[in-house]
Amino acid sequence: MEWRWIALGSLACLGGMTWAAPQWLRQADICTGYYRSAITAEQAEEALAAYPFVVWGNPCLNQETWRRLQAQGVRALAYVSLYKAPSADSLHEAPNWDRGDPSRAETEVNPFWRAVSLVEHPEWTLIGPEGKIKRKFNATYNAWPQTCTNVAGYREAVVRGARELMALGLDGLFVDNAHPEKQCWGPKFGKHEHQFPDQDNEATYCSLLEEVVKVVRSYGRDKAVLINGGGLLGKHDLPVDGAMWESFICSSAWPDRRPGWEQVKRRAARLRRHLEAGKVWIALSYLGHTGYNPVEDAFWCCAAARACGFIWADWGTTNGRLSQILRHVRLGLPRSEIESTEGVDYRVFEQGIVAINAAEKAVTASLPAPPGVSALLDVRVRKDCPVQGGRFEAQIPAESGRVYVPAEQLRNAPWERYLAQEQEWQKQEAARLAKIQPKYEPAPVTTELKDEDFKQIAEAELRLDVFGTNSGKYAGKRVLLNGEAIGELPETDRDEWVKDLRIKVPARLVRRENRLEIRNETNDCFNVNRVYLWIKLQDGREAATGRDVTGYTSAPKWRKGRGLAAPRVKGLPLPEMRLRFGAP
Repeated sequence: MEWRWIALGSLACLGGMTWAAPQWLRQADICTGYYRSAITAEQAEEALAAYPFVVWGNPCLNQETWRRLQAQGVRALAYVSLYKAPSADSLHEAPNWDRGDPSRAETEVNPFWRAVSLVEHPEWTLIGPEGKIKRKFNATYNAWPQTCTNVAGYREAVVRGARELMALGLDGLFVDNAHPEKQCWGPKFGKHEHQFPDQDNEATYCSLLEEVVKVVRSYGRDKAVLINGGGLLGKHDLPVDGAMWESFICSSAWPDRRPGWEQVKRRAARLRRHLEAGKVWIALSYLGHTGYNPVEDAFWCCAAARACGFIWADWGTTNGRLSQILRHVRLGLPRSEIESTEGVDYRVFEQGIVAINAAEKAVTASLPAPPGVSALLDVRVRKDCPVQGGRFEAQIPAESGRVYVPAEQLRNAPWERYLAQEQEWQKQEAARLAKIQPKYEPAPVTTELKDEDFKQIAEAELRLDVFGTNSGKYAGKRVLLNGEAIGELPETDRDEWVKDLRIKVPARLVRRENRLEIRNETNDCFNVNRVYLWIKLQDGREAATGRDVTGYTSAPKWRKGRGLAAPRVKGLPLPEMRLRFGAP
């Protein structure tokens, strides 16, 4: 899987297709992808056996495992791409995936990658307007090259490779990178000839994808083809079974939840007719990169995806956390649309209900239960909710998603193992934070102060260096001194350090020991450093606290993030700072 954002707006239309996905696919709640090298049967039983289907990034290195899982009812799809192929200078020796591509070990035994390999057929590469090979996502390093789908030999190789891969007994293919370049200039520079001179690379990609779908369907009506990337689906009738929204709300590419719940609903509404026609959409979230607890992110994304009618996936990024329990949840088919009550959006299913509280305050709401259910389990907190008169009381924290199913559905789930893993993670996180100590430089102005001097302050300022603070929708990052707001963090709108910015401070708030908070309700990515308080007394003397040079960031996963962060808290992503007059 390429860790790449494909905007759902480009997935808005499936054209006039009438083909519906197989029933097993349409009934799935959740799925996952396994992109590592060989996995043992014991590991697979623990990590993958609860899923309805798994996308295998290295299917040939894991044949024995996915076949054993198939015997338990877990379907297997293999990863392929018609957009890229391995070349002599792009293969890597890593045991797992690297930069979004399989290892050499997989490509050497996988019949699809062997068929389309550019090692012996460099003429199949896509050529740019300057006569150079175009690599995936136009990378400047030795990434896998893009392929030209208008070359006869390559087209034949794709069909042959897909047939040989399906012959292994797979349940379908997952076609990544469904966003081909529009043009190839191969003939202009004598690199190759185009089989269809009057068609561009996008058109030939689509026709080649249709040939792949025919190959897959030739192995049975219950076989499936899913694609990642949907710009093509807005312009062409492609008989695939569904598509993917990658980086659904949570992503490694940004440090917050994007888009918001209202925008998610609007985008989902544009897909509704395709879901009603029997297509599926996978909502893939990459957890562990926002300012929320990753378990809360998992429940938020899962509840949002299922409310929209999507299959939810996290590609294993929730491993080792309590949210693994979600792989055992089976909601069944929906019995209602998205409804709202008391500030909560919810959707009822045959075997449960999901609820979303997007507000910044906790909500207690009376929600309807599926017929015939006497009690529901709040899966997040493992709490029983009695059903009376067909309704139950749901207590949902601010900005949280919740999933409710009958308790007996999860009676045999490995709760204790997940709880133990969660506790171990929390223990490690606490130990990590405990080792971090603030760092200070001497005060830029040293004056011996008595307690009565703090009643004689004429002027006071907070002074600090900032990096990357943005305006517009990211404005409004409040700064609090000793619990009271003193203003907002200055906005620089550029990713470089701006030094010695100043915020006026009411004299009455200044104490010998001070607590500073910088909040981030707008989820901006920024850093601060060299923070201190400066004061001027009525007699003209000046003083300052020690300068805090620890360095703080609102986004620890941001590639430009520098410094200490408390990544589990939204609204207060920067740890509280202590500024003291005198020795810190």
